[in-house]
Amino acid sequence: MNRQSSQRGQNGNGQGRQNNSLSDMLGQQGELLDRVRHTVREHPLAAMAGALVLGSLLSRRRH
Repeated sequence: MNRQSSQRGQNGNGQGRQNNSLSDMLGQQGELLDRVRHTVREHPLAAMAGALVLGSLLSRRRH
């Protein structure tokens, strides 16, 4: 019975770690989005130029 309870504990801990890493990733994603928004607001022309260049490169890659 101890073995079963220890396995349940390990599964519970693993699930907790997965939830923590998921929330960490979502937090990092939110921070990245905030930084990108700030940069675009500070430098809108540079952001547009970068988007055009990236779009051009991606469209050439497909053809």
